[in-house]
Amino acid sequence: MDMSKAGLVIALLAVIPATSLHAESQDVPTNSTNAKVRIVAAKAGLKKKKAAAKELGKRAQIGADPIIPPVPPAFPDLPSPQLAADVVKHMIDVTDEKSLTWHGVTLYGNVDAGVAYQSHGAPLSDTLGQGLEYGISKPNYHSLLSVAPDALSRSAVGLKGDVPVFQNWNAVFRLETQFVPTSLQLMNSPATLVKNNGLWVSNGLESSNGDAARAGQIFTYAYGGVSNPVFGTLTFGRQNSLGIDQVLDFDPIPGAPYAFSALGFSSTLGSGFDITEDSILDESLKYRVDAGPFRAAVAYKFGDQRQNANGSTVEGEIGVDYAGFSLDGIVGKANNAITAASLSCAENAKVNHATPVAAGCPSGLQTADRANYLTGMGGADVGNGLVDATVSDNLTFTVAAKYKYGPFQVFGGYENIRFSNPANPLQMGNGLYADGGYGIYSMNENAYVTGKILQLFWTGARFAVRRDLDLAVGYYHQIQNSYITNSITSASLTGLCYNSSLHSNCSGTANSVSFLAVYHLTRRFDVFAGAMLSVVNGGMASGYAAAGIAADGKTTISNSAGTIDPTIGLRYQF
Repeated sequence: MDMSKAGLVIALLAVIPATSLHAESQDVPTNSTNAKVRIVAAKAGLKKKKAAAKELGKRAQIGADPIIPPVPPAFPDLPSPQLAADVVKHMIDVTDEKSLTWHGVTLYGNVDAGVAYQSHGAPLSDTLGQGLEYGISKPNYHSLLSVAPDALSRSAVGLKGDVPVFQNWNAVFRLETQFVPTSLQLMNSPATLVKNNGLWVSNGLESSNGDAARAGQIFTYAYGGVSNPVFGTLTFGRQNSLGIDQVLDFDPIPGAPYAFSALGFSSTLGSGFDITEDSILDESLKYRVDAGPFRAAVAYKFGDQRQNANGSTVEGEIGVDYAGFSLDGIVGKANNAITAASLSCAENAKVNHATPVAAGCPSGLQTADRANYLTGMGGADVGNGLVDATVSDNLTFTVAAKYKYGPFQVFGGYENIRFSNPANPLQMGNGLYADGGYGIYSMNENAYVTGKILQLFWTGARFAVRRDLDLAVGYYHQIQNSYITNSITSASLTGLCYNSSLHSNCSGTANSVSFLAVYHLTRRFDVFAGAMLSVVNGGMASGYAAAGIAADGKTTISNSAGTIDPTIGLRYQF
């Protein structure tokens, strides 16, 4: 057998399924060559056997790689009905290990629900991102047993793509909608503030509420861009701040869950700016690049062009990963950052032309009173409802580290956030809105005369007991300084902070201890159980119902408040 024939046989065998013989050991009879050529020619769609044989022989002679059939995708090209049937089968069949990926585009989802007990809690909300106030918060009043949505992770459905477009360049994107599984409504935290307008925490009427970047948008995330293994990834749209990305990577409790992590429950801390509305950045650019063990990232949010009061933000990040050790640092600045809150009893009564009474105030903005509000605000619209707003410029820096050794991981981090009055104050009467299109009724831009400093330390560990069982513990400690506002002078602050009833401007602390166990029933079903004990003291306990509120609805009777939230649940992912 001459070399050309041997090369032909070697190349032919390379494309025949279930064949793995090496060229050095090939010795196929010549009379089988024609049959193999016909197979190859048919598969390649060639009209002439000789053309196929000649091409394959040349490749073998010059030592080129054999022609190997490509690996079929998870879901190959199929008629639409069949593809739909495969999707349904995948979601039902718990033994199916494939992802729902088709031509680089993946359909994914997550549903999380359970039951929680709270020693001090507030009624379930239909639109608050986490449903319940798992950590200690101002409205937490009575003990309760409740269904518990999104305790371990946020319920969502989405599409993400990583599609090759040119050589090593890929197009990447993500579209995700997050919802509250107990009500099937979009996550809309500012709506909970409107619902609680005018209510006092002292009478226990407030339901779970809070400000957040999840403000009823159809897409919680909506961004796209390009990616290259050498030049990095550039994306634009609505996406996480670098601070949130860091928290998801360095929180000892996996995924920074609402019910088991102070970083996850308080997205004010997780955002890196102590401002929830900047935890997810609209109209933002983000760039990430890796160079050996080193990595870097920058993010910039443009000032909103639609009268949204939130200003621009900029962040920079550097990090290193080596031999199981990771170190990460972020510096960021947020301009005209908004913290939204419910209207006070007096404000809500004024809007509704009602007289406050001791039992509580009328809630909500009546349609008949919109004209009166518009007249007083120079024609501004109320949008989806009215909220109060505190505006500040925030400077932050964070450092975090982790180390992995076998099934063990240890974590630690420090965050420092400095609040100051805005350098470029906003102007009321121009139709300003918080995230989600909520009209700002009153705005405080002089809340930090001397500046507020909030510090956070955290540590914890994870242990993979088995492939199907993970344990995690975490500890979080916050410190707040005493600071002066437009209405609190240095002299009055001294008096306030030495009484048993402390003002919110006084120094204080907050501590949280967490435990979580997750058992992986299948690739898509998880059972979890855990608890978080959270306690606030001093000025950080001011206004908390669990600390006891006097008849005026404002004065805190005690200087400490806390709650614990043992929770169990089930998570399904596809």
